[in-house]
Amino acid sequence: MRTTSKLLLALPFVLSFAACSGSNATGGLGAACRGSSSLCLVSCSLGCSLEGCSIKSIPVNQRLVFRFSQPIDPASVSPSTVRLRSSQGEQPIGDLLVQGSDVIFKPAVLSSTEYGFVANEEYSLEIAGGPGATASIESISGDKLGARLACSLVTDLGVVDADGKPPIGELVVPESLSNVKADSLIVVEFSESINTLPFQNGGTGGTILYKVALPDSTAPNGCSRRYFPLPGTAALSEDPLTGRTRVVFRPSLLMPSEACVQVEITDQIRDLSGKSAESQVFDFVVESRSIVDQYIEETFAAAGKADKVRSGAAWGNGKLTVGRLGGSGVLGSFSAVDGKDLQQKDAQGRDIYEWNTDDITISETRTLTGVEIKVTNGVLEFTDFIVGEKEHIRFVGTKPPLIRASGTIQINGVVTLVSPMPVDQSPINPSTGWAGGIGGPGGGAGGQGADLPSYTTGSINGRNGANVQVPTGHPRASQTAGTGGPGALAFPRSGKDLDVVWIKLQNFDIFVRMMANGGSGGSLFDRGNGALLGTTGLVEKTSASPILGPYTPAEFPPQEAASKAFAVLPVSSTVSSKDTFRLGGSGGGGGGTHAAYTAVKTNYVWSVGGGGGGGGGSIAFEAGSDFIVSSTGEIYAQGGGALDIRNSNGQPPARAPGGGGSGGSVLVQAGGVPTIVGKVDVSGGIGGTFAETSQLLDIKSSAGKGGAGYIRVEADPKPSFAAFGGFVPAAADDNTGLLRPIDDSTQSVAASGIYVAQSLFPPTWLYYKIEAKIDGVPVTYSDDPRVVPGSKFADDTQPVAIYFKSVAADAQTSKPIGDFTPWVPATVKDFSLKKYETTAGNGMLYLIVLDKSKTPSKSGTIEITNLRVYYRG
Repeated sequence: MRTTSKLLLALPFVLSFAACSGSNATGGLGAACRGSSSLCLVSCSLGCSLEGCSIKSIPVNQRLVFRFSQPIDPASVSPSTVRLRSSQGEQPIGDLLVQGSDVIFKPAVLSSTEYGFVANEEYSLEIAGGPGATASIESISGDKLGARLACSLVTDLGVVDADGKPPIGELVVPESLSNVKADSLIVVEFSESINTLPFQNGGTGGTILYKVALPDSTAPNGCSRRYFPLPGTAALSEDPLTGRTRVVFRPSLLMPSEACVQVEITDQIRDLSGKSAESQVFDFVVESRSIVDQYIEETFAAAGKADKVRSGAAWGNGKLTVGRLGGSGVLGSFSAVDGKDLQQKDAQGRDIYEWNTDDITISETRTLTGVEIKVTNGVLEFTDFIVGEKEHIRFVGTKPPLIRASGTIQINGVVTLVSPMPVDQSPINPSTGWAGGIGGPGGGAGGQGADLPSYTTGSINGRNGANVQVPTGHPRASQTAGTGGPGALAFPRSGKDLDVVWIKLQNFDIFVRMMANGGSGGSLFDRGNGALLGTTGLVEKTSASPILGPYTPAEFPPQEAASKAFAVLPVSSTVSSKDTFRLGGSGGGGGGTHAAYTAVKTNYVWSVGGGGGGGGGSIAFEAGSDFIVSSTGEIYAQGGGALDIRNSNGQPPARAPGGGGSGGSVLVQAGGVPTIVGKVDVSGGIGGTFAETSQLLDIKSSAGKGGAGYIRVEADPKPSFAAFGGFVPAAADDNTGLLRPIDDSTQSVAASGIYVAQSLFPPTWLYYKIEAKIDGVPVTYSDDPRVVPGSKFADDTQPVAIYFKSVAADAQTSKPIGDFTPWVPATVKDFSLKKYETTAGNGMLYLIVLDKSKTPSKSGTIEITNLRVYYRG
């Protein structure tokens, strides 16, 4: 049982008792006190007398009120002097309150159905007093209670609504409904006790809504139709005798000049019996007062207002300076829906979005410039690149994607570089070999399969896959030769009918079993032991007792040539990692031609070769801040596979398969910390196979598997490869490196959180002022040179370019409570335009692009020491 002494609001009350106060009846409490100067119990809400209490059944929300003959000392009131116990010895939960000569026990409201008294429980009540009492209630003058009171109570009446009516509110402060002081409290008094549970931590739980609107002389009621929440805190007080509850609301800001304020009581207000209030609305108007210009300011002393998801610049110690990586962020925040929604889901239920690196359009609602931007070179500069757990981004096209984020890159879903499988082209031209796969974005194509010998302008051998693709000017470009998977040679090598070996049965030539190898797999990276290289094709026996008789050595082709690794390392001090490690995978070789399944010597039937798989694509990530692949995240730059070919009828054609393409490359550069928990896979593509579904020749031709690609992670300090357990192939020290200055970006970004103007309405945003040093020389930027003479416009022609957004925001939490405007370049004045009237609000955030290439020295220093945004509101 909580025991407190509270200073209560002075509310008028009337205490109703059952035949006690002032009674002249024998044994009445009033008679017992008459003529005595000692402290007496005069009356109580339970019908108290010297013999006990006439009221024994009470509701669980019953207040117990005891009136004494003198003002009571609060220090003497405790659970030991006013003793309430259940039959199990438990105290009810509530407050003991003292108000003058009255002592009140007010049971707590624990929930909408639970109160301080337990339902259907028997309680004993004892007020200590009389001779021999070790503890007693005392008056302020020191008199002790002269007689003890003892009663038994049973809480069997449930919850009782005191007046049987819904609670009704009355606006008691302010008293006048016009010219109300800007700092006035707002007090609503209810006709009875209300359930106080919704009122937690200074809030009202939506039970009472406080709103404010601008004056509008054209509106019927003189108020704008657009209301904003009025921020503030609510406190409760209650007169324990009358049971009236007051809600006292203190606005956290001065109420605006001439503003319309509305207080709405909703049906979420309930009395203790659960009965809802009827909706009520009270309106008043604030006094007129002068309006002064104000500003929000950032001194960059600490990074508390930095939006760390979008920022890569160095923010703190009284200045904003360039970071190491990130780019311009011109495309805004990444959104999967800017790609093509394929209306498909992958095997894990993720939505698939296709991004074509040759043609990507970013919506004007996201770009910093406010206009649609088309990207055709694969370079995508976002403020942040976050792939959701239920999103699968598939990059297609010819350009290797370079993903720049001015802040954070975080992969929670899947990013895949698609290397399409070769396609069956035999219906187009049955004399030419199948074309190889086209490779992932930036990857080399697979080799075309062999043509028929009768196609005199063609080739009877499978073509080699394309070599590893390197950036222009790569220091070891010449060493890509031989990395593509070699195409399989014809078998027999001459491609002539007369060199074909037949299966003989009883001296009769009955079938041709000679089959060409599949193409070899392409290669990219190896650690010197050959374990990561592409493999060669092979024709295999599939039976210990072939149907058409024993195998002969002449029926099986020699081993084909293998692809070579590219010299990925070392780095060159004069070449950036982006120009060193953005490597497209090599293609797999095409299958050779052969005459297998020919059954009549007068009609040799040769088969074209299958196409090789394309090389894996190349993707680079540059994060101004942290780079994260979460436990659910996956990145794939795998080599393309080749088609499997099946023969079911023992008749030609029987195409030798193509080899798999090598894996591509993934380059990660982080200005912050690289955390890669999920999977990053650059494994090679699977070579195709030829096999019979019904035994006849009892042979199988398999093409080579593509070799591994390369993964590179760079940061400062150099990351530990041991932290990257999800790499395929497994990580080693050669997968990591120190981020070098040669890779530093010329641009970096500082983005802010929301600053809230000391205005409940959208203020008039006047101008900004930036104090900076460019190559050590002081420079001031502003969008109002009349107010800030000598200032420059901070647009994208300058070393400092600024962009703004506005939003209606909660003045206490700075959280948005409306829709953001688009980014507006280089000025705050546009927020007064009509197109922003429903979105521009009291909140402001900005994004600053620092561009070293636009300094006078073309690579100099940029330092911002102060930013102010002025407004009137």
